[in-house]
Amino acid sequence: VAEIGLDFVDGHRFVVSAGREIGLGDLRGGEPRRLHTAPPGHRVGDLSTTRDGRWIQLMFLDPERYWPGLCQRIGRSQWLDDPRYRDLDSRIEHGDALIGELVTAFKGEDLAHWHSAFAGWDAPWEVVQTMREVTQDPQALANDYLFKVKVQDGTEVTLVAGPVAFNGSAVP
Repeated sequence: VAEIGLDFVDGHRFVVSAGREIGLGDLRGGEPRRLHTAPPGHRVGDLSTTRDGRWIQLMFLDPERYWPGLCQRIGRSQWLDDPRYRDLDSRIEHGDALIGELVTAFKGEDLAHWHSAFAGWDAPWEVVQTMREVTQDPQALANDYLFKVKVQDGTEVTLVAGPVAFNGSAVP
């Protein structure tokens, strides 16, 4: 599970962090601006920034099960026979090299390519939505995960509902 943090700078600007990414957003609209990317760790899910700056989240709780499919879908089938990457222990031992190669692979293509490459794959992956996409997500809307509120200057903004429901509703 990725860590997500949100800190308000003032009444409408905020700093958001998701895993290694830190950005500055504005409740009045627009997408957050990426401020910083921390050094990558050894988790495959941290490596999925595409050439066009989008993210794909991979959540391989059973990495052996999904390794062959990942290698095939990113065009690196030769890794299945590479002694550095043939099993989990080898991938951990050679993690820095593997991470570098995975970063290169993901950054080599746009999101549209990866979406097509991963389509139909029985693995836990998903495109990380932008804030604008989340506010228009059919499931989020249908499940009342979002609500609108007017801020002090009268601007209407969309917020995420709380995780607890009172009287059947998480919306205030």
